[in-house]
Amino acid sequence: MHRSTWIVVLLVLSAGCATPGGSTESEADTSWVPPSDPELVALRDEAVTILDTFCAACHAGDAGAAALDLRKTDMESRLIDVPSTQVDTLRLVDTIAPERSYLVMKMRGTKGIVGQRMPLGGRISEEFIEDVEAWVAALAEFRAGTRPDTTAPAEK
Repeated sequence: MHRSTWIVVLLVLSAGCATPGGSTESEADTSWVPPSDPELVALRDEAVTILDTFCAACHAGDAGAAALDLRKTDMESRLIDVPSTQVDTLRLVDTIAPERSYLVMKMRGTKGIVGQRMPLGGRISEEFIEDVEAWVAALAEFRAGTRPDTTAPAEK
């Protein structure tokens, strides 16, 4: 089965999922994110679909587990550079130090997380974790100015 087929299947099945985290700055700043970049949009869409599918059953709304809402609508504003409620020195999605993104740490069960690996009651595939990591890494590259802008016309 192709990856896109799996994503559709997973959207239908929907299970319980992950928890929060982030870095050290206290204010979230997502104004630098270039939403029109097609590659970043594709990575974001895939990551958001994965998180909504596997995690939103437990992490939804104001009363979501660990005070984390992983439903699709406006998910980025609740994740990007937002401090974790479990480990306040980490961000859920860290665009400065992506390897310190608590969301991915929880999905991997990395040492230093609070509680258990997510999702509870099951594991998310390595491929899906890597898809979320690719989105986080792309955000960090854009923030650092090291990722090429694929919306700019090619030079002749």
